Amino acid sequence: FGNLVYVSTNYGISVFNLERLEFGDTYFIGNSGSQTIVNQTAVFGDYIYAACLNGSGIRKALLSSPNLIDFQNWQVITSGNFLAVEMVSDNLYAIRTDNRIYQITNDILTELFLYTNPPLDLKSVDANLIVTTKSNVYVYDSSFNLISQVALSVDYMTTFTAASINSEYIYIGTKDF
Repeated sequence: FGNLVYVSTNYGISVFNLERLEFGDTYFIGNSGSQTIVNQTAVFGDYIYAACLNGSGIRKALLSSPNLIDFQNWQVITSGNFLAVEMVSDNLYAIRTDNRIYQITNDILTELFLYTNPPLDLKSVDANLIVTTKSNVYVYDSSFNLISQVALSVDYMTTFTAASINSEYIYIGTKDF
């Protein structure tokens, strides 16, 4: 975001400055400033959101705060274990480890869908949300309307790992092909 990259790590969030090509602060945002696994971050509105494991849930902090390094500046939106958080247009989405995807509105989670297999990847591309499981890729518009779905082909027995889109094409990463 801007000239900073917020790197999700097994201990928190590290900040990399693209202008200076160097790491700056590290945010330990677990309870009492402890380390916690952050799977993904997203900037939405005036806040940075973090999807965490270890029961740390979804946390947020005011992006303009000069003291994001202080864990007390991070609010817990909900507890639990989250795989991802992503912003698409004017909407914020999060995926829990129980295969459920939620829309977050005013810090309230609304369940949208339960996937058969655990989601492996969640990303935003060109106002679309892309969810990848081991056997399906789902492409949604910014309002979570399904606009395309690709299932694993019996001709290529493999596992999907990630996906992206470009124009009218879906590109899928796999374990074997």
